[in-house]
This record gives sequence, C-alpha cells and structure tokens, in this order.
Amino acid sequence: MSVTSPPIGGCWYLHIKFNKPQASFKQELPSGWTSFVYVLSGALFIQSETISSRTAAILSSDTNENYVCLGAEEGGTEAVLFAAKPLNQPVARFGPFVMNTKEELQKALLDYRMEINGFENARRWKSSIGGR
Repeated sequence: MSVTSPPIGGCWYLHIKFNKPQASFKQELPSGWTSFVYVLSGALFIQSETISSRTAAILSSDTNENYVCLGAEEGGTEAVLFAAKPLNQPVARFGPFVMNTKEELQKALLDYRMEINGFENARRWKSSIGGR
C-alpha cells in the first residue's frame, strides 16, 4: 500500500552578499509571512538598527508590511533571509528539541536518552567543526 500527499513548499531562503559598504537590498515578502534574517559576517542595518555578525533578527509579519530593506555597513557583509507562510501550530521546546506538544517533546527526550528512533549514535557523535 502506498500513500501520497501533495508536497508542501513555499519556504524562501535567500543568501545575500554585499560587496561594497553602504550597499542595499530590497526584497518583497508575501503579506503575513514569518521571516527572519541571520547575519553570517559583517554588519547589516535594517532601518536604523544594526545587526552584527552571527546574530538573527526576527522581521515583522504585519500584513501591512510586505518588504524588507537590508543594508551593509561594510563590504563583505553576508546574510541569509528566511521567509515562509506561518504554520499556525503550537510549539513546545526544550533545549535543541522543538515539537508541537509537551507529550511529543517528552517522547523525543525519552528517545534521545534511550538512543532510539534516530538517536542511536547521538552520544558518540562528534562535530567535525567543533570537535565535540
């Protein structure tokens, strides 16, 4: 027996590189979408606020605001812009775990402790970047 489902998409991911200081970028966003920007390097300004490297800024999802203007304070600034239609689902979170309900969260934590359902190598796994 097979099960089919229509694909769910619509998430935007834009990698933006500013080569020159004071360069700017305007991106239209669908009304009401949830969006945020993460600065990879350099410093970015959104209106009058400066966002430094390795920092995220949550953007407005107000239905009257359908674009964002980003500007680079310096050359070499890189950022990623994420935007998607809101899921309108409950959120339960603890540490790195995010689920919809407290019960699902407790099940994920139990799976992690028991090293089952995808966590079989979790305790022995080491990051190639962080070395831990």
